[in-house]
Amino acid sequence: MKEIKNWSKLFKILFFSIFAIYFSLWIFTVYLSTIQKEQGISPILPVLREDSQEYASLSESIISGNGFVLDGKVETLRAPGYPSFLAVFRPFGGYFTITFIQIILVFLISILIKKLGELFFSKKVGEVSAIIFLLNPVVVYLSLVILTDILFLFLFLLGFYLIVSSNRIVMASLLFGLAIYVRPMGVFALPIFLAPLLISKLSIRDKLKSVVVMIFIIFMIVLPWIARNYKLTGVADFTSFKAINLAYYAVPLFLSHINHTSVVDERMILEKEIRIPQEEWKNLRYSKQISDVAQKVILAHPFSYLIYHTESSIPFLFSSPTQEVLNTYRSSMNKRTAFEPGAIYYLVNKEWKLFFNNITKDWWKMVERIFMLFVYSLALFGFWKNRRNLNSWVFLLIPVYLMLLAGPAGNARYAIQALPFILILFSYSFWYIIDYIYETD
Repeated sequence: MKEIKNWSKLFKILFFSIFAIYFSLWIFTVYLSTIQKEQGISPILPVLREDSQEYASLSESIISGNGFVLDGKVETLRAPGYPSFLAVFRPFGGYFTITFIQIILVFLISILIKKLGELFFSKKVGEVSAIIFLLNPVVVYLSLVILTDILFLFLFLLGFYLIVSSNRIVMASLLFGLAIYVRPMGVFALPIFLAPLLISKLSIRDKLKSVVVMIFIIFMIVLPWIARNYKLTGVADFTSFKAINLAYYAVPLFLSHINHTSVVDERMILEKEIRIPQEEWKNLRYSKQISDVAQKVILAHPFSYLIYHTESSIPFLFSSPTQEVLNTYRSSMNKRTAFEPGAIYYLVNKEWKLFFNNITKDWWKMVERIFMLFVYSLALFGFWKNRRNLNSWVFLLIPVYLMLLAGPAGNARYAIQALPFILILFSYSFWYIIDYIYETD
């Protein structure tokens, strides 16, 4: 209550009004699930196809006492964090209990964004950043479905705030370790876990000690799962994420680009070289063999791949949030959408006319992209105005790192993890310009 009393009147009105919107949309998803049942559509909301359905299946396997098993096979691609979260709360009202909790987490994330904005800049900066975050269509959609993003972002941002506000390194390290169990890609996101230490209030010596402590705690947290995988597969690793990301996404997409072939064809060629069926690529037992073949392709074209990887990361920043939501809705209702190459396909292939036509053909997408460009431009301006402060570099480099980590798989969904830092820099610039206009008047 003390926290709420410190909010501005406008922020209180917007915060609770937006919560009412989220709650109404949550009720709407319950209604949609009844329509799906009547029409025999599966899976039923809030479970979606592919990733979402697998998380639900893993949680059901945990609840039934069968262990961490998917389709009768031991699972080594995903970690047990999010399925366990589902298994704990699902008995209390089903999956809609989970999505309601995720809505609560979204609003807690917005409060963390507000407090970070206040900590580094001002109350106004924090409030504007938090409200824009809540209004992002992808944030809304991710809160209403069974996917890992909201829980991961909450754990990461809470740990980040605990470090920069009160140097609570141990607690933050525990949260980061849990975040890795929620999304195994967190193993490769260690730099963003260490980033808040750079702008903490600790001395250089204490920062170095904290880095060692954090790495040790995170390692000890993930060690039991590494041991479990070693026992089951003979490979001491946390996940097969690296192998599947390289062989199924990054390398086939790159080869498709340079050879002007289909991604499916390139996967089949890789499959022959790897000599392991694609359905077994998720198995950690074969990760080294799969990674070696995929890495060999990249090392044969290092500069070409670097350029491709960087260019194909752009959808991380400019994918349409509205289109992401529409595609999810259509998919959930079994409404097929004809496949069309995205703008990035034409960009990396230097087909400038088709690229321009693609980004301008839908007026609402164009408006979205202009707004995004406006946000990113002001965020960069905010970084530049505070370039002498280390926190601005951290706020810039976290989105850049996450964008490059996503690579060819980058889209509006994965960009959510970087959104808080972009919005804080944007909001700082926004108020800087407003204040400057009023002062000159």
